[in-house]
Parts: sequence; C-alpha cells; structure tokens
Amino acid sequence: VLSWLFIEPTMALSQEWTQWRGAQRDGKAAPELLPSVLPSELERRWHIEVGRGHSSPVVAGDRIFLLTREANEEVVRAIDLTTGTTIWRRSYAAPYEVNVSATSHGDGPKSTPTLSGGKLYAFGIDGILSCFDAETGHLVWRREFASEYPTTSPMYGASASPLVDGDRIFVHVGGYHDGAIAAFNVETGDPVWTTRGDGPGHASPILLELLGQRQLVTQTDTHIVGVAPESGRILWKIPFTTAYDQSIVTPLVSGQYLIFSGLDQGIFAVEVHRDGNSWTSAELWRNDDLPMYMSSPVLVGSRLFGFSHKRRGQFFAL
Repeated sequence: VLSWLFIEPTMALSQEWTQWRGAQRDGKAAPELLPSVLPSELERRWHIEVGRGHSSPVVAGDRIFLLTREANEEVVRAIDLTTGTTIWRRSYAAPYEVNVSATSHGDGPKSTPTLSGGKLYAFGIDGILSCFDAETGHLVWRREFASEYPTTSPMYGASASPLVDGDRIFVHVGGYHDGAIAAFNVETGDPVWTTRGDGPGHASPILLELLGQRQLVTQTDTHIVGVAPESGRILWKIPFTTAYDQSIVTPLVSGQYLIFSGLDQGIFAVEVHRDGNSWTSAELWRNDDLPMYMSSPVLVGSRLFGFSHKRRGQFFAL
C-alpha cells in the first residue's frame, strides 16, 4: 500500500487534523483556510510504502501520523509533511485472524489515531490501546484486554477511533456481545470507569452537550447510547442493530438533534428529552431510501450530504 501527498505543503500546514473526522470530529474543514481556486492538475510531491490498513492519517504541525500493519505487527509512524521522511517508527506484535466474511478487508487496522496534548493514541484492530509521545515516539503506556473479555474486538476488527476529553480517553473495548464503554487516564492508562454490557460496534463516539448534560454518544453492537462521560452512567439508549453487526456510521449532531444511519436502516433524526435525571428519546424523521453503510455524513448549514450504498453507490443531499 502506498501513501502519497498531493496538496501544497503550505496549504496542509494551515490546519491541523488531529482525529477521526477532524478537529471537531464532524468531518468539516474551516472554510476560511481552504483555497479559493483549486489547481487544474495535482502534483505528487512524494510517496512512501506504509503497509496495510484502513486507518486515516492525522496531521499536526509539520507531521503526519499513521497506524498501519506490516506482516504480524502494527506500526505507528510520524512522517515529515513536506518531504515524506520518516521521523520515527514504532511497531508491536499484533497477530490477528480476519473473519472469513471479511477476508477482502485485510488485516490492517481500521481505527484512526487521536492526537492530544502531545500524545498519540492508537487503537489496533484486535483492541490493543497504546499511547505514544508524539515528539519522540516513546511508548508511554499500553493496555490489552485479553484477560478481561472473551474476545477483544468485534466481528470485523476494532474500528472505533479513540476520543480524548481533558484527562480521559474513551474507547469501547471487548468483543462480540460482551464489552465495555470505558474511560482511561490519558497520562497513565489507568481505568477511570467501565460500563460493561454490549459489545462494541464499528462506529466512533462523539461528545456533545444536550440539555445541560455533556454526553458521549455512540453505536454499540445492539444499541445507540448516550453515556455520562464523568461517570459512565447510561443516560438513554435506543435498540439498533444491523445485519451481521455492522453498526459503522459515526453519529452526527444538528443543533439539539442527533442523526444516525446504518446498513439497510435508513437515515433518521432523534431528539433527546430530559426530566430531571430521567432521559427519553423520540424519532423526529426517517428516510428509508438513503441508508448509509460505511460512510459517515457531513452537515453544511441545514443540508446533509452523504453516500448511500443503494444502487452500488449514491451521493445525496437532504
């Protein structure tokens, strides 16, 4: 697998992209930092071999950070944004057997690393959670979960990208129908809380405030859930399953509404209601003609743009 850079270095340096779907985890780039005119042709500046995987690169300052697989190891590397030179490279043993139904997906990691506070947090395909010093690549801490759960990743490999908030990192650990949404200390990796129950889905969590309550919202393998980040308490949940446990789409926020989708589940909006410490949810609208499978949507103003898997691929706006 090759990775190459087509954009002007000066443009790339203008904005950091530190986690899955960008700085705010919403798939949006700041419009004032985008070029007003695109070049008629793109010039390849450099390319390097980086191994296998679906993980997205993240960018901070003059560096790109990437998580991939080479042979039976997962590899984390920092790359010079302008030249493609490897600044540091760290690897660790990560044997993984691909589900027979996903052979064509390969055995490379799917979760995108998260940059925060000078550290890089990587979540491997079989549920190994690692923290590296972003400047030097030094391993700060690592957690593995084989002694805590029967399996350590969902059917098609751990895919959710870690979310950092203050002194905590949130990730859904464990495997098929048995896992925990968990918070760990960013400096030590020590557990802060774990909420055991559903196994992880493949969607990445988001953090937002609804009705005066900050909450972590994500898809598990059987529910959509809202979780109090300070304690791990489940505030509300909605039954939600997809064929073959493929809950992949990252939730989207539109004002006080939440938008979800999944394989053959349409796209729908939910409003959450609060009565003291009690929470309920209500569906506002649904469009069954445009479900999303592996692609998460983007909201621009009041218009939602997305990719549906219907008819082998449709680009749409709602």
